[in-house]
Amino acid sequence: MAKLFEDLFEYYDYVSAPIGNAIQRGGKDAENEFCTLLERYNEIAKVNPWSQLVNRTFPPSLPYSVQQIDQTGQRSTETFQDYNSVFDWYERQAREGHVAFVAFVEKYRTGPLEL
Repeated sequence: MAKLFEDLFEYYDYVSAPIGNAIQRGGKDAENEFCTLLERYNEIAKVNPWSQLVNRTFPPSLPYSVQQIDQTGQRSTETFQDYNSVFDWYERQAREGHVAFVAFVEKYRTGPLEL
């Protein structure tokens, strides 16, 4: 899972080459889309080892609740009673988020994709 998180967190950085190039190429629309992705995958950022801004305890105490936003922008809360479910949710989110950020970069890229 650490590798999944590391691959995803690479896209959280506005000044990284893939994200910066995509936003520069796509302008305000790309910037808005990037912010939407960040908000959608914000919950997973709580386990980001690079983030100094979040108070993180992982694994969390049970029961554990997460806020999530689906592709339509609908918000919901999911509560887990066991660690397997927590880890499964984070793994799904990391995989889904990685696909979404790669698609974002691909959509706005200006040259060969270097990840």
